[in-house]
Amino acid sequence: MVDVISMPSANLMAAYLGKEYQPNRPLSNWVRYWQHPGYEIDYLYLKGHLGFDEKGRADIMFSPWMIIRELLSLRGERWYKNDIYRGKLTAEKLEGLLPQEEYPLLHMFLGLAYTRANMWILPEGWMQHRGLYPLVDCCNGDGLGRNTRFASDWGGCCDQMPPTLADLMLGAEQGEYALGDLESWAKRNCLECFYEGGEIEFHHIKGVTGFDDRFHHFYVRGFLDAYLRYAIDRIEEREQLLKTAETNGWKL
Repeated sequence: MVDVISMPSANLMAAYLGKEYQPNRPLSNWVRYWQHPGYEIDYLYLKGHLGFDEKGRADIMFSPWMIIRELLSLRGERWYKNDIYRGKLTAEKLEGLLPQEEYPLLHMFLGLAYTRANMWILPEGWMQHRGLYPLVDCCNGDGLGRNTRFASDWGGCCDQMPPTLADLMLGAEQGEYALGDLESWAKRNCLECFYEGGEIEFHHIKGVTGFDDRFHHFYVRGFLDAYLRYAIDRIEEREQLLKTAETNGWKL
């Protein structure tokens, strides 16, 4: 049996925000979290497995801010995370721009995004900065283009799963990343939900329905909704895997 990276099942966003936490307003909770400096929530879930100097290895798989930003961009609104930090973009303003009745998938996702099933441990701390070289033009005839990676705030980045996972897997196969045994690494993180047929292998990574496992811009027609559905499904599936592992004493 494989030892699984354990995490508390409690809602640590609720614990972090205390009285400010609002169960039915996940968008507001994220804004209030970003406005409160402190430990990042991914580290809080995973700190039992990390030394203090290793906290950068903890990461959120599906980035709430990137999705919020791109939905705003599709509406013709350009906002930056610093606007939240500075109080210019408030929870109330954001909820007005992205109301729950118009964006149900977003709000469903945001409520899942601060649960343990959206947290994982990366092999190296530098990857926390989306240092898998943020991906913009990353497609060639064979899949991920290894030499066409560059950073762009608005062009998209490797916050997107599954390209992040694909880059990790492919990089490890080519000796770039210290993942060790790929299957053991994936099972320790309970990532089976990202692979077709239980085959934890680069060419079995699940793509977004209607698309593939390569990088896609969120403004591609239909992609953002499909991606939100993909994120919700993966998080829910992974939570079931974590519950099973927890029942088994954190083993699979």
